[in-house]
Amino acid sequence: MSQIIVDAGSTKCDWRLIDGEHLYSVQTTGLNPYFLTEEEICQTIFNQVIPLLPGLTIRHIYFYGAGCGAMENKLKIKAALKRSFPHAEIFVETDLLGACRALLHRKQGFVIILGTGSGSGFYDGENIIDSIDSLGYVLGDEGSGAHIGRLLLRSWLRGLFSANMEIKFVSKYQYTRDETLNHLYHDTHPNRFLAQFAHFALENTENSMIKQIVYSAIAELFDQVIIRYHNVHQYSINFSGSVAGACRSIIQEKAEIYKLQIGSIIKSPIDELVLYHNNQI
Repeated sequence: MSQIIVDAGSTKCDWRLIDGEHLYSVQTTGLNPYFLTEEEICQTIFNQVIPLLPGLTIRHIYFYGAGCGAMENKLKIKAALKRSFPHAEIFVETDLLGACRALLHRKQGFVIILGTGSGSGFYDGENIIDSIDSLGYVLGDEGSGAHIGRLLLRSWLRGLFSANMEIKFVSKYQYTRDETLNHLYHDTHPNRFLAQFAHFALENTENSMIKQIVYSAIAELFDQVIIRYHNVHQYSINFSGSVAGACRSIIQEKAEIYKLQIGSIIKSPIDELVLYHNNQI
């Protein structure tokens, strides 16, 4: 029986096709339905997925995606997948549930996603029964790539970089001030635009100002989100996402301050999701 498991963020999307003992891996651009139409999602699947998969009849698809909390967005993803894989039974859930299943399998605990955006919730072993809304990249997404990128970009635009760091930053991105603002306010994927600058921050934490930017983003995640859960000291707190993997030491430091228990920290949930759906855990 052939099945596909997908972990979809705003920036990238990991696909695994399982056919018996064979496993095929594909990575595409992000598929957040808040920023894409059904037709655009279909085109991504048709151009970036279908050509790389063998001609098999897919029976089940488990899609865990950013932006899939709203029913309208779930239906948009499901419709696009159905057009591409007409014989498949399709399940669309949030990226947070995917992270919960990957990190905790069937145990209880807290899960935090730190990628382009962020998300959090308490998982009872089957379902997410408590969650604090991330509010998206404009109002929230604390600790995410978009949040770190926004703080970094603000410092750069206000001329707070040292001369050496200014040269390094401009050499890497080659944006003028006007081009940056134009991208920020007119791009179709502003969260993805902001998150790209997090890479610069995470690669340059030896600079005290940039280290403070990263630290303040993680601190805000703890202060505004994590410690707001009433039973947060009773269970482990587990993290998934590229930013979480890069900020492991800062996360541990903040957890010690609040006397919180950190569980697993993984960069991507996709391999654990494969195990989860193959009933190997």
